[in-house]
Amino acid sequence: MNLLSKYWKKIPERHYFPIFVFSSLFFVINELIVITLIVVYIVTEKQIRSATNKIVKFPEAILWASAIIFFLVMIDDTLLYLFIIAFVAFDTRRKNSRKKTHQDSLT
Repeated sequence: MNLLSKYWKKIPERHYFPIFVFSSLFFVINELIVITLIVVYIVTEKQIRSATNKIVKFPEAILWASAIIFFLVMIDDTLLYLFIIAFVAFDTRRKNSRKKTHQDSLT
């Protein structure tokens, strides 16, 4: 944690919001690509299944396991989004309280 806080202190506060926006866009664009691929798969499921069954017949256990792993990865991304939003809210609140304390000390 010391290593992370050391680098975090080097980032100017004016860069916090752009970093948050760019990292959020990165994750959102990845999610949109995955969602698009899911929709394409659902629409063309019969053609894809028939093509893959000619090459390899997947056991049901592998199909269920891959679905569970995909679900867990999506949950992990959602938890990451919630963590980032909570961190930004906490940091903003802390910055506002520091600013108010600083203004009170000036008066």
